[in-house]
Amino acid sequence: MKRHQSQFIAYSFSSVRLVSLLLSLMIISCGNEDVLPQTSRGEVTPRTRAESTETNDSQGLENQETSMPEGSSDLAPRDEDGNCILNLRAEVRDESGPCESCNAGDYITVVGILENLCTTSLTYTSDLDCLVLEFNILNITAGSSSEYPMTCGNETHTEDLTRGATIEKTRPAGRLSAGSYTLSVNFGDSERTQKELAFIVE
Repeated sequence: MKRHQSQFIAYSFSSVRLVSLLLSLMIISCGNEDVLPQTSRGEVTPRTRAESTETNDSQGLENQETSMPEGSSDLAPRDEDGNCILNLRAEVRDESGPCESCNAGDYITVVGILENLCTTSLTYTSDLDCLVLEFNILNITAGSSSEYPMTCGNETHTEDLTRGATIEKTRPAGRLSAGSYTLSVNFGDSERTQKELAFIVE
């Protein structure tokens, strides 16, 4: 009787050790498995380590920002070589400020603007001592136009513009009737640049 009890105890002890060993192996195996994505049906789709690395690399490329060339901003114009240059533009103002849909009855002012949108200082040079040669306002609705020439001398004009600096020339245009217009500004730079701006008065 005692021998049978001893055999039963030994067998039970062996079974417990076997179960413990199996549990240990299962825990180790689960710890080494990668988390796998599931399909729309709830099935697990295997993913290799190469696929995981490729996915991370592509996400990194999508998040990269393209750096701007040194000495320029994203709003500044550039020459054919990609260098940041001064910006010339036309502007119309009513009594409340710059407008492209201007208030009828307000006094209108036309403006020629030279501005430095680059991150470094630049120099403006012209063989004339004026920024603007002429303003021209075309009344598209009425089919008429008004010209406002500026007085310019034949002397070299140089201006140093720091980052964000602006130079402007204004000309009162009075009250304009309701309609569609185009402002043309002929600048006195060496290229004799012309800039246009469409606006309405209503």
